[in-house]
Amino acid sequence: MTETTKICTICNVPKAIDAFYTHPKTADGRLGKCKDCCKKQAKDRRKNKQEEIRAYEKGRSNLPHRVAAREKYFKEHQSGEEHLARRCVSNALRDGRLAKLPCAVCGGKKVEAHHEDYEKPLEVIWLCKQHHVEVDKKRRSSIARCF
Repeated sequence: MTETTKICTICNVPKAIDAFYTHPKTADGRLGKCKDCCKKQAKDRRKNKQEEIRAYEKGRSNLPHRVAAREKYFKEHQSGEEHLARRCVSNALRDGRLAKLPCAVCGGKKVEAHHEDYEKPLEVIWLCKQHHVEVDKKRRSSIARCF
């Protein structure tokens, strides 16, 4: 074994040094288990302790500094109407009251809901990312010309 390889403490397989995560407190600067074993352990832990982790994440998301950060983000990035329209679309999709259609321009399958009017949250045009960006740019430039 050379300095460019290391044996994983979990699977006992010699692997290239870059197959191990860096760790500042180990002698060689790399974790003892390989990335694949780390990922497998994390996946198994999440599967076996799902309820415990869900409760932890729920409590963590309700910490005051996290709630304040979310509120600040939405104030800066989305109007209230835009946020409510997105939520209405999400809930309608979940409940089966609304179904995604192919992109209205190119027929692409990976689509986003575009709102012409946020006060009518379920009246959407389904557009792929590229065409959604283009439509929004046109809308913004026409608004800018008004001022």
